[in-house]
Amino acid sequence: MGKVRDKTSQIIKLRDGRRLGFAEFGDSEGKPILYFHGNPGTRTEAKLSELGLSEKTARIISIDRPGFGLSDFKKGRTILDWSEDVEDLADSLGLRKFSILGVCAGGPYVLGCAYKIPKRCQSVGIIASTCQIDKNTVKLEGVSKKLVFVNRRLPFLFRTFLWFKMTRHTKSNDESRIREKMFSHVIKNFSKPDKKLLKRPKVMDMLCERMREVGRSGIKGTMYDRKLIFKSWGFKLEDISSKVKVYLWQGIFDKSVPISVGKYLAQKIPNCEAIFFPKEGHISVCVNKMNEITTNLTKSL
Repeated sequence: MGKVRDKTSQIIKLRDGRRLGFAEFGDSEGKPILYFHGNPGTRTEAKLSELGLSEKTARIISIDRPGFGLSDFKKGRTILDWSEDVEDLADSLGLRKFSILGVCAGGPYVLGCAYKIPKRCQSVGIIASTCQIDKNTVKLEGVSKKLVFVNRRLPFLFRTFLWFKMTRHTKSNDESRIREKMFSHVIKNFSKPDKKLLKRPKVMDMLCERMREVGRSGIKGTMYDRKLIFKSWGFKLEDISSKVKVYLWQGIFDKSVPISVGKYLAQKIPNCEAIFFPKEGHISVCVNKMNEITTNLTKSL
């Protein structure tokens, strides 16, 4: 195994002059997996996934999307535009081919890369991915239904909620205040597997660190990113090349993304292998099943 390293604040210049931030975790000589974070989130999110690896045999390269973390905002960008940023980073790192892993809101960007740059994607994986939700896709209930309505019809309410409940507390020097205020409204809606995971101090520390980073970069990127999810992605799921292996993982007890979303994606995506874990929630999959996930993604590299 190669030397383990942790470079969490790296930056490259893209072809259009913007800055792109990224972090590396795991084995610097391991097989490359590009990691696309959720929303809200940043490149530091991948540190949580690294916690679940018993053997760090993969090189996890976690990337800030435009407007997140260290990456410059890009006005008017689309989900498919992201593949150009990914190729610029891969070229700068000397990666001809790679695997990709995306969590929740990172999922659409994974599928966009699978569609647009299939020859460079050795395999791709999505964990509890979001999808384009309308009356013709999946039926939502409870909290998920309310969140979708607010994001679509009343985005200013979500912006206010995000700032009031989360972002403003990241500027505090009182760690206990951050834990109490920033996660109290989130934890109460989590499933039992996720609540159990959050009792681990290291997990809570990493989530707090992630939200501090989100707070530093502001909510402009977060709001624009959410807007894109509910617009046309610029491609159909059915048009993703069948030559690209797509893995889908989701916990049965996921309360953040309905299991119906995962089943819908699995049905529509060609060459998709879906696994629904019976004892996992939304976050717990990213830790408890990470060995299995990285093994599947890198076995053909």
